[in-house]
Amino acid sequence: MLIEIDRMLAGEFIKEPRMLLATQVIRQGETIHTGYALNDVVIKSGMRLIELEVEIDHKFVYKQRSDGLILTTPTGTTAYALSAGGPILHPNLEAITLVPICPHTLSNRPIAVNSASKIEVTLVQFEEAHLSMDGQFQVALEVGDRILVRRAERTISLLHPSEYSYFDMLRNKLNWG
Repeated sequence: MLIEIDRMLAGEFIKEPRMLLATQVIRQGETIHTGYALNDVVIKSGMRLIELEVEIDHKFVYKQRSDGLILTTPTGTTAYALSAGGPILHPNLEAITLVPICPHTLSNRPIAVNSASKIEVTLVQFEEAHLSMDGQFQVALEVGDRILVRRAERTISLLHPSEYSYFDMLRNKLNWG
């Protein structure tokens, strides 16, 4: 491990840009929270189902009752979204996935949209719900709150050892043969 770090410090590494999600929580016309996520933005119920409406690029997509919704970058597709049944996207794809958490209907499925899409989630009904970004920054939500999610203008760069392979990482992480 120390040898790899020494080699990286000597400039032997692969620099890989990754997209971020920019998030805004709007309550009664006022922005109450903003933030960025490398992996995911999660809207989750506290105890019971929540009802939410999703629009993409100002077009109604669906109303869903579920335990919540995960919005991910390609980087985040191998985290929480994967265990919720979402797809794995290669990190160089320009996409955002929407993965329902335990939807109350069998017809709600994960979808992937172009990273230029503007996603708006409105909270319609629930007893308790919150928003988190990369598992941090929990914000208590109220009925009527709108969560806007889009690709951030900025990116982040990951540095990998020069022998790094995304597929080797997947094979090891997911115990593929």
